[in-house]
Amino acid sequence: MVPSFTAKTLEGREVKLADFRGKPVLLAFWGQSVGYSTYDFQMLRELQASHGAAGRLAILGCNMDADRAEAARFAQSQRMTWSQVYLGDGNQTTIPGMFGINGNPGCVLIDAEGRLASAPLRGSSIRNVVNNAVAGD
Repeated sequence: MVPSFTAKTLEGREVKLADFRGKPVLLAFWGQSVGYSTYDFQMLRELQASHGAAGRLAILGCNMDADRAEAARFAQSQRMTWSQVYLGDGNQTTIPGMFGINGNPGCVLIDAEGRLASAPLRGSSIRNVVNNAVAGD
């Protein structure tokens, strides 16, 4: 089982990881300060359109920048329509490290029961792992 955490959305609303139990959750750790991949964002937009909109997957963007307002502007400019939480400066927050994300962007999949279902993912492996997990449900 993965450890739960609580964070605030970019708009300031509290979100708990446990709120998403019952469906797979893709945690997408990102930040302008830690680097990012527009290809990874494209994978996330595709997954949101195909699985997120249908309720088969929850995507939770986890921002690791020092400036919440700038992170919100950037998320909007990149058309990130899934939920976004603000973790704070990537050098200060411990949450990414709980999932094997250390100073770089990446995604991890958590299954519907709350177990870690992947190692850190990048690029097309994000789509492959999520599609396989959703197909198995």
